[in-house]
Amino acid sequence: MVRAVCRLLGKLTQLDLGRSYVYNQPVLRMIMDRLPATLELTITSLVFSLALGIVIGVFAAVNRATLLDNLTRVFAVAGHAVPGFWLA
Repeated sequence: MVRAVCRLLGKLTQLDLGRSYVYNQPVLRMIMDRLPATLELTITSLVFSLALGIVIGVFAAVNRATLLDNLTRVFAVAGHAVPGFWLA
């Protein structure tokens, strides 16, 4: 068991993630093939959420102690409290 773990860690240092059982291709190649789409989705969602968050935050700050400010805080706290997999 110890030898197998050491062998696995040795391969990981060389970025050898093995072969996929399903597709019979190197796992690293499969990851690299899908990386551009993943980065595109990640960056797009980050820019969108930052822009939306800044706009809503400015409106809440301008309208301090109003219903809009209170609703913004409630949704912000609820958004942090809800597990991420529920929102996906």
